[in-house]
Amino acid sequence: MPAGSGPHAEMIGDATAEAKQRSEERRERVLRHPDLASQLTAMPGPYRDPRTWNGYVPPSHDAYNRPNDSPRRAVLVRLCAEALRRDSMAAAEADYDDPQETP
Repeated sequence: MPAGSGPHAEMIGDATAEAKQRSEERRERVLRHPDLASQLTAMPGPYRDPRTWNGYVPPSHDAYNRPNDSPRRAVLVRLCAEALRRDSMAAAEADYDDPQETP
């Protein structure tokens, strides 16, 4: 069987595509909020332009299960969580039916 083929290669390809999709979603979510996007330029190891961030957030632990406690990761996690919180709140508010508006 040629290198790079078979069930393991397919699983790795699928996992890579899923990780890329999640990164793109995180990036779009943070960039929708200008105040959060601007914080990308003020964090440790800053981005010169928020649009250059690809949405990647380093894992919480390394291959040896040691925690990743880098300040950069902490900021990215906080920004992504806040963007998700805001988007979730906006979606909930959009779905809300005000009982006072019932005809």
